[in-house]
Amino acid sequence: AKKNVVRANKAVIARYFKEFMDLAKENGVTFRLEASVAGGIPWIKELQRVLRMDNVIEFSGILNGTTNYILDKMHTQNASFDAVLKDAQMKGYAESDPTSDIEGYDIQNKMCISTSIAYKGYVNVEDIPTFGISKIKKEDIDYFKSKGYICKLLGKSINYGDCISVFVCPVCTTSIEAHVDTNLNITTCVTQNLGTLRMIGQGAGGSPTASAVVSDLIDIYEQIDKSFEFNQSLVIDNSKEEYHFYVRVNKNELMDDICLSYEEDDTYIYIKRNRRKKTRRYGKSSDRFQKRGRGSFTVLPSPRGNGEKLPPRILKA
Repeated sequence: AKKNVVRANKAVIARYFKEFMDLAKENGVTFRLEASVAGGIPWIKELQRVLRMDNVIEFSGILNGTTNYILDKMHTQNASFDAVLKDAQMKGYAESDPTSDIEGYDIQNKMCISTSIAYKGYVNVEDIPTFGISKIKKEDIDYFKSKGYICKLLGKSINYGDCISVFVCPVCTTSIEAHVDTNLNITTCVTQNLGTLRMIGQGAGGSPTASAVVSDLIDIYEQIDKSFEFNQSLVIDNSKEEYHFYVRVNKNELMDDICLSYEEDDTYIYIKRNRRKKTRRYGKSSDRFQKRGRGSFTVLPSPRGNGEKLPPRILKA
């Protein structure tokens, strides 16, 4: 017999989203995935509700409880990355192999799913530039604090009409996300008519995930239509996004095409004018740097950008 399906595995959904939806449509069943993004926050349902009468212009959020917990404790307890990671594993917030969380892949999968739903077209998860927090050190956090910033790992996407931008990276911020602590998640959606909508809550864990799964089951039982619409062809182009950056790197290793002008500040360099052009190239640059013996590097934005002023990023080697 044909069965409705409820899934929470974001990695599988992100990679085979189109195949799952095509199969569901072909067999006249529904495919539910509320628990795959933002845990107990009804993020997917909110997107669907908004899309019934409005268009999503952009969205962003803290979508991983593990990394938010780590960064929060590094800020509030002056602890090292390794010490907080071990603590998170002991408390069950982090897996024994935390790679997916700390390298940003978990948020990358969630951004793939959310972007596809928000803009009504499929995107390839591997096309989303992603930087994690594994290279962030205690001295980085101390430096950000001295500048009045708090570091958070964010996913962000903007719909420009002819193309979209989408990426995952650590950000230095003073906005509302800076005050989302421990393992909480927050999602922010900007729409054409309703403006800014925010939701905050538990993003991971047994109870929040179970709640989201049961909610999908109840919707199926009550025959509530939660189908998705995919009728757009999406092109990822991050060249319209421009930010300022902090860089921790040896000056003689800076590449001319990364910065046009900079100021020194102890062991950091503040790039005053950065062309976040070819962010997709940036997405592959860690491999390029590793081959050249320079290590990987990560990025964070600065409050001197435009729009909502995504803060200074950090490139680190």
